[in-house]
Amino acid sequence: MRIVAWPPVGFMSRAPVVERPVARSQGLFSGARAVSSAGPARRVTSLSVSALSRSADVSRIKTNLIADARAAGTPITSALVRALEAQAREIARESRAGAGFMAQLWREIDGGVDLIRMSVCGDNWWMDQARSKARGGGYTAPLTWTTPTDPDLSWTSGGDPLRWFTGPVRIATTGTSADGYPTITLTGLPPNTIVARPDDVIRSYPAGANSETARAVTLAISDADGEVTIKLTSALPAGVISLQDMESVVFEVLGAPRGTQPVADNWALTVDLREVLPDEYAGATEVDPW
Repeated sequence: MRIVAWPPVGFMSRAPVVERPVARSQGLFSGARAVSSAGPARRVTSLSVSALSRSADVSRIKTNLIADARAAGTPITSALVRALEAQAREIARESRAGAGFMAQLWREIDGGVDLIRMSVCGDNWWMDQARSKARGGGYTAPLTWTTPTDPDLSWTSGGDPLRWFTGPVRIATTGTSADGYPTITLTGLPPNTIVARPDDVIRSYPAGANSETARAVTLAISDADGEVTIKLTSALPAGVISLQDMESVVFEVLGAPRGTQPVADNWALTVDLREVLPDEYAGATEVDPW
C-alpha cells in the first residue's frame, strides 16, 4: 500500500465533519435511554478543488530557481532571492493545473486502492489561518539549514543544540484549568488580542522530542499584560508553540474526482475523503510525485 502526498491544488470550498459512531438503545420496561461510543472517531470531508487555481508549490519552484542560480555561479543575495520568489509566484499563478493534478492523483492511487496524506487545519475561517502565517502571526515551524556539502547543518550554543524557527519563539508553560481541561500559558503577546479560536490546531515543539498537537477548546484572548491561557482538548508538553497550525492526516478517496468543464470559466472538482487511522495503514510507503 502507498500513501501519496496531496497535490498542490487550491480549494474553492470544504465541508469537514468528524464522525463519532454511537450505539443507542432504550430500556424495554423503564424506557431509560442508553448511549455509548460504537467506534473510533474519523474525519470525513468533501472538497471542491479549483480546476484553474494556482496549482504549483511556490516554495519548491523558488528553491529550484535558487539552486539553478547557485549552480551557475551567481552570488545569492537578498535582492536576488526576492526576485526569484516573485518569478516563482508568477510561474505558479500561470500553472492552472488543478484538473490535471486531480486526474493524475486518481492514477497514482489506482482508483482508490492507495491512500493520500494531506494537512488539515481547524474549521475556522481560512483567512485567519492565512494571517497566522504572515509576518507577525502566531504560526511557527522549525527552520533547517543546509550547505552544498551538508544537507542537515546543525547549530549549537554552549555545546547544547540550538533550534531555529520560521516565526515567533514563544515557550509555553502547562497546567490545568479549574474545570479540568489541560492548558498552556503564553506571555509576551499583543494585549487584548484574540490568540486562539475553538478548534484551532495548537502545536508544541518540545526540546529533544517530536512535536504534538491539540485543539483549542474555546476563545482565548490575551490580557492587558499580553498573557493568555489556552484550554486544550488534550495535554501538550511544554515547548515552542505554533498557533493556527495544521495536522497531517491520511485519507482514502471515495470515488473519482468529478466536475463539469464549461467552455470559458473555472470549474470545481468534488472529492470526498474519509480518514484512515494509523493502525490501518501500518507499513505503507509514503511517496510525493509532485
